[in-house]
Amino acid sequence: MIHRLLLTVIVALSLFRCTPKVSLTEQDVATSWADMSLYITKNTPANTPTYASRCLGYIGLTMYESVVPGFALYQSLAGQLNGLESLPKPDPGKTYDWRLALNAGQAHILKRIYNQTSDANKHRIDSLEALVFQHFDETITDKAVAERSVRFGRAVAQQIFEWAVRDGGHRAYLKNFD
Repeated sequence: MIHRLLLTVIVALSLFRCTPKVSLTEQDVATSWADMSLYITKNTPANTPTYASRCLGYIGLTMYESVVPGFALYQSLAGQLNGLESLPKPDPGKTYDWRLALNAGQAHILKRIYNQTSDANKHRIDSLEALVFQHFDETITDKAVAERSVRFGRAVAQQIFEWAVRDGGHRAYLKNFD
């Protein structure tokens, strides 16, 4: 609840061209996107519990896979899940900002998975993505790092979405049942 309040204050201040001095953490980015995912899930038409749980699985996988290369103790699930043989890998020796990769990946997968959501909801997704990007981009001196991170997050999300299309549940919201 506090994360939602914090995000609401930041968005409100940014709409009035004020620059809030708020420090977002990696956890704030992840929980803000989790909150957004739940909001979109609840506020998207033609959604069933089965379809929503499928979507949340792909959204969660995207969140994990967009940051896992930055953590040596963890490994990708590519090659361990049926049909998901590989995912994009970061360029060796290059620096990434995993917060920006997560941010871009979540925005991309949410708009693809819930393509039937309203334009207002798509605007909410775009606004959160822009807000998080702006906050962290200001701290990055090498803009190539930001661009590379965003491209990586989107590439992971796109590949997971393409994999999701092949599971038989893509666009299942068109065939809802009780």
